[in-house]
Amino acid sequence: MTEKSIIQYCENIGSDHLLVQGAGGNISWKEENILWVKASGARISDATKKNIFVPLDLFDLNNAIRNNEFDIQPKVLMDYKLRPSIETFLHALMKHKIVIHLHAVDILSYLVRKNYHEILKNKLKEIIWIDIPYVKPGANLAKLIKNTITPNTEAIFLQNHGLVIGGNSINEVDNILKKITSLLKITKHSCIKKNNSKPVYNIELNNIKYTLINDENINLLATTDLFKYLSKKWAISPDHVVFLDSSPRVYTSIKDFQTNHFNEKSRCELAFIKGEGVYITDKFNLAMREQLRLYFEILIRQSNLDDINTLNDKEIHELVNWDAEKYRISLQEK
Repeated sequence: MTEKSIIQYCENIGSDHLLVQGAGGNISWKEENILWVKASGARISDATKKNIFVPLDLFDLNNAIRNNEFDIQPKVLMDYKLRPSIETFLHALMKHKIVIHLHAVDILSYLVRKNYHEILKNKLKEIIWIDIPYVKPGANLAKLIKNTITPNTEAIFLQNHGLVIGGNSINEVDNILKKITSLLKITKHSCIKKNNSKPVYNIELNNIKYTLINDENINLLATTDLFKYLSKKWAISPDHVVFLDSSPRVYTSIKDFQTNHFNEKSRCELAFIKGEGVYITDKFNLAMREQLRLYFEILIRQSNLDDINTLNDKEIHELVNWDAEKYRISLQEK
């Protein structure tokens, strides 16, 4: 049965942080005239514990596609109350029975590069694929895909965003995913940590407690040469901006943090202090941690960090002021 195999597959990939992070990514399947798609804000890893899929009228979606009406609200069936994914039309556009959309670390590590297309062209000669330049997720992305996709397309690479794969069975989808991840495997680069024999574990400012994050790898963002790239190579993907804000709060020292913290326009839940580490408040939730770890994993897979392409101010503004993303953030638990 498709539903059982999908749910089992969700459990298999949902626990792999190199493939799935938090509520990111999506899975769908088509059953007669129904498109079952993961709900907005739901976690793939919760598929065996919760009802995370929403049934949609596929006939209605296909009619909207024919008429280029990508701004319509998908018609939810059976009185389900969950919201369908922002990327519902992406799943409807691919005519395969099963479609997955992932923010896989190794793949994103290529897709954030300025020359990613040439790299994919050289490495993926065994796959039928297309690539899509970055546009705002949702309607804008769906329109661009409709004008580019072919009936034979097996995979779609979304610049600074992720990977989409279609197949007619879980085995087919998984085989394509394994082939792509094998061909695009990247070796991590080591980071040389600056010496700091006495780290400061807690800083209290204005009755807010900041704690050094309990993750040696993430702290390397502030204690190695990665620190100088935080400000200029921050907005690497939609989920990164949505969950971690449009720009990082970086400080050259604890004194700098203490002095400038009070000039911030909004409360700061995440601070990078040079030579000390990464500091968080108790409101820094699991979804944020997963996105921060994804960011670190992508940075250490770059041979030249200057080659990273980031979202521009207009693209960032579109995301942080989008009601659909505000809704997704509201569903994340601590």
